[in-house]
Amino acid sequence: MNPITTIQQLGGMGRLSAMIGAHSFVTGPDSLTFKWKVQSRANCVRIILDRDLYNLSFLKIRGTTVREVSTVEMVDSIALKSVFERETGLFLSL
Repeated sequence: MNPITTIQQLGGMGRLSAMIGAHSFVTGPDSLTFKWKVQSRANCVRIILDRDLYNLSFLKIRGTTVREVSTVEMVDSIALKSVFERETGLFLSL
């Protein structure tokens, strides 16, 4: 997984930072995790690449408590942005 490609599919680092205050980007061999400052249903997402499709876990983190809000599996790269917007209620473009 190339995290730069995944970030670009969501609109780019600048747009993520400007629109939702994205921060704390963490990458793994097959995953990307980041948080955002804007309040919504979730405040963190873990994106895992499984073959050619993404699995997204939306999390609400408060202190030491982590609660999984929702999970969406088998998301194509084309639908990544719209799934993020639908699940969080946040828009990544004007």
